[in-house]
Amino acid sequence: MAMNLTVLGKSPAWQDVDGACSGYLVSEGDTNLLVDCGNGVFSKLRMHLDYVDVDAIVISHLHADHFLDLIPYAFALVFAPRQQPVAVDRWPGTEFPARPTLYGPPGSAEVFRGIAGSWGMPDLLEKAERIREVIREQSFDGEFFVDNAVYEEGQRKVTRNRTEVCQYFAFFFDVATSETHCALWEKLHREFGPDRSETKAYPEVHPANSFIGNMLRFELLSRHGLGMQITDESVGYLMYMAERTGTLWENVHDQASCNHGFASHICFTLYRDVLGVYRFNPIQKTITLRFNDVGLDWCEGAFPVLDGMIRLRWDKSGNTLRYRLEIPDGYAVTIENPAGMVLEPVEN
Repeated sequence: MAMNLTVLGKSPAWQDVDGACSGYLVSEGDTNLLVDCGNGVFSKLRMHLDYVDVDAIVISHLHADHFLDLIPYAFALVFAPRQQPVAVDRWPGTEFPARPTLYGPPGSAEVFRGIAGSWGMPDLLEKAERIREVIREQSFDGEFFVDNAVYEEGQRKVTRNRTEVCQYFAFFFDVATSETHCALWEKLHREFGPDRSETKAYPEVHPANSFIGNMLRFELLSRHGLGMQITDESVGYLMYMAERTGTLWENVHDQASCNHGFASHICFTLYRDVLGVYRFNPIQKTITLRFNDVGLDWCEGAFPVLDGMIRLRWDKSGNTLRYRLEIPDGYAVTIENPAGMVLEPVEN
């Protein structure tokens, strides 16, 4: 297979007229590598290749004329309509936005952070943290986060409206963490869940609906590596729906949508946290498996990709987990084993 080299820019520290500083596109088959991204290179790149099709970027050294166009490139990757998770204009939305891998010499992170700061990004981070601080000061009542405040006679008064989903939003968006609000996290982790309707724990806290509250709960349990709890609670939260209608519902009752598309997020959760397909990037063709003790003797799943199927099955006996993975050619696999089990691959 032939390797192609396209010179996107070769100007010195200042751009030639209608030129660009250092930038080279190396292509072989479907793999595209950008070497350096100096002034003007991003525009030149788009004349030859869609920028979302670049797999990796290598910065040779930290002179500005070798990397400054990383800034507009980064803004395109973050803010372009085609990169958003929802439909924008003619773009349908994507769950897999392009994220080329960036390689740079030692010290790159500090230099790039400083350059990004000149475009206002640290200011946005500071503003976001100030918003979190205000929420902590006004919303947390010492035990739970309350939902809202009202104005009465010109004075702001924090209500006593407490909901389960409000707590999950606080943790999901890092207003609270298991370190900063340890007691609250322990309550949510251990005393909330599908059994709370029977235990009657904290009756003043309005229970969450299936979407989005219980799905946020699964995300938080995932962050803390609680795969076994996800296994148990997914049954408690969802089995009665499947038994009654063969579908998953929007709410915990049957008075709203009983065949709700967003409820399918549980499939993503189970594939990630129970089956163990922890990360999957169809663009870069990488898969990360993460095996935890999830309280099952075996698990099996499969899903389609553009060039075939990915299938995974594992069987657990004692501390030994035997797994069989079937993937299309060209995928790189990384395996994580936080539970410290003995892993034994089974040949296909």
